[in-house]
Formats: sequence, structure tokens, C-alpha cells
Amino acid sequence: GGENPGLYLDDGNFRWAVEVAHYAQVSTSWQTVTVPLRAFSEYGVDLTHLEKLQVVFEGVPGAGSILLDDIQLGSATH
Repeated sequence: GGENPGLYLDDGNFRWAVEVAHYAQVSTSWQTVTVPLRAFSEYGVDLTHLEKLQVVFEGVPGAGSILLDDIQLGSATH
């Protein structure tokens, strides 16, 4: 816990990241993290043609695991 990964969306032409720490603190417990899609679209990512979603730990040495489940793109459910 406590890391600050970048969450990237890539449309094949443009790639943009937001810091997960702006939306939640990474921990060792399961939690729901909601990132508004406008955080990517306002910087030019074409949300109608996404090719990649990446979680990147940049500038931090080390090794470990990250578990992701139930990734959804669209309106928030809560």
C-alpha cells in the first residue's frame, strides 16, 4: 500500500495518465476507485476508440503484485 501508480488510457494515437492517488489511496485492502473519464478525454484521448489500459509504477524500484477486478468504463454505479 501507499504506492502512486499512473493509470493510462491509450487510443492508439494518444496516451494520457492520471495519478491514482488523486482518487484513492492504494492499500492492501480491496476498494472501489472511480476515475472520471473526462480526466482522460479533456487531454485528447479518444474514448470511442480505446486500445490499452495500463497501470504503471514509474520511478519506483521494486517488485510485487497488483490485483485488479471488475474494471468498467462508463457511468459510475454509485
